[in-house]
Amino acid sequence: MRSSKALLKFDPRSKLLLIITMGFLIITSSKLYLDYFAVALLFLLFVLDGRYISGIKFVIAFFLLSSIDLYLPHDIKIFQVVIKPLAFIIRMFMLPIVAFNYTVNSTDISNLMSSLEKLKLPKAIVIPIAVMIRFFPALKQDYYYIKNSMKMRGIGLGLNSIKNPLLTMEYIMIPLLASASELGDELTAAAHTKGADNPGPKNRYNDSNFAIQDYLLIIVLLLMGGYSIWLRIMS
Repeated sequence: MRSSKALLKFDPRSKLLLIITMGFLIITSSKLYLDYFAVALLFLLFVLDGRYISGIKFVIAFFLLSSIDLYLPHDIKIFQVVIKPLAFIIRMFMLPIVAFNYTVNSTDISNLMSSLEKLKLPKAIVIPIAVMIRFFPALKQDYYYIKNSMKMRGIGLGLNSIKNPLLTMEYIMIPLLASASELGDELTAAAHTKGADNPGPKNRYNDSNFAIQDYLLIIVLLLMGGYSIWLRIMS
């Protein structure tokens, strides 16, 4: 769902390229400054979408993980074997995950489907992607409902959840899995009801078109991907 406070809108196709590029950096990037540039780009996109707090949280989390990798002592075994590799893995996978989060929360479904159809993708790909984009925000909302229901029954997620982790997992995971199963069926049925699998031409309320900011973003992403490949070849 798109934020009403967005300062600048991007086409879903450029956002998909953003996710691909951030995932591509996992296997090609060997320089920390390139990751910092990716973080700055994602933060700028969050700001342009009006989600300042989310962008600041992401930057703080990334730099904390980078600090763990850079400044923790190397001669302590648990740091070297467990904490630093774990921080490095989380930091690397954070880029595509955050890019996906930005895409999900800033994209209208009709706009997304219009973009995917312009890419001439088959319905077998368009419909699952559209369902997936709507699935995660709806599942997150269900999680908040479950958490509030637990609080009303005196079952919090504080110290009691640490003392009884299996019981807490039962209270959360079983309703959440049941909700996820029903939610997937409902969203798929809704997509079919709206004619998503209709092979004929469609007129959409929100059509997708490239603007200047999309071309700029695509150029930056292609330069980032090309530079990371060049670094990998030269190393």
